Amino acid sequence: MIGLELIAAKEECEHGDWLPWLKENFGWGHATASNFMNVANAFGSKFPPGGNLDGFSIDAKALYLLSAPAIPQEVRDEAVEKKTLTLKEAEALVAWRQWKCLPNADLVCFCTSIARISASVLPAPAQSST
Repeated sequence: MIGLELIAAKEECEHGDWLPWLKENFGWGHATASNFMNVANAFGSKFPPGGNLDGFSIDAKALYLLSAPAIPQEVRDEAVEKKTLTLKEAEALVAWRQWKCLPNADLVCFCTSIARISASVLPAPAQSST
């Protein structure tokens, strides 16, 4: 799993050497590396050893969303049990879990929370040039 390898590489880097190492050895940006590492931290032990993901089809953006620190582990466990998950399904899973946990079912707070979580892990939509 790439995220686990990146975590190990970061641990080997001296202070200030991580970003230059990424630029020279990784080929993608810091945000992508962070997404891979967050997924590895959140899901690394949930997938089969050796990286054999046969039977799993979980959208990368769904993994990024579910690996956010604010997401409870129970939600991640439920996502892995499904083995197939789109971003929309992950958003619905997070929304449903957070809705059930809210005191007095505060819908406005709930919707704001979901928007904040999604914005923190998903890129902003491209702006139209019209």
